[in-house]
Amino acid sequence: MPPPICYTKLISGTEMLVLDSMDDDQIIGRARRVFSEYLDPRFIDGLVETSSLPAEPTKASVHKIIRVGKLATFFNSLSPELNILRFSRAQIVQFCEKYRSKISNEGSGTFFLFKQGEGFSVARVADVVGYGKSLVLQVYELSYKGDWGGYENHQIVVQQLEPASP
Repeated sequence: MPPPICYTKLISGTEMLVLDSMDDDQIIGRARRVFSEYLDPRFIDGLVETSSLPAEPTKASVHKIIRVGKLATFFNSLSPELNILRFSRAQIVQFCEKYRSKISNEGSGTFFLFKQGEGFSVARVADVVGYGKSLVLQVYELSYKGDWGGYENHQIVVQQLEPASP
């Protein structure tokens, strides 16, 4: 049996990227400030998270996309259990505030998986100017059929569920 195809490469290494626990219903105003260039209204729709996420701080890891593929392929290549990779909307906003330097720039996307109703959606965050001041957030369905290239600086950020050290 051939080895699985690698679509991503871990680039955050052992760096501790820790997100604090937050409620989704507290972030609408913060989201509008963080994504001042554009905030997809679908990100705000159904803002209160209905499923439980860990209450303790959560570690995140950043992976560079190294091969052309679809959004579902990238996330499924890391784990077939998507619930362990996803973030709440509040955690996505917090990551973009706290770790703005980790967001791809000059139009490339940084992708975050989140729950939308019964399914999954992907938030694409991009720094359109390259200085960390003009973030946009667009929402795609996980089943989006378009390809994203590995030759660009696209990346994905996923959640690691083990408790983070303070």
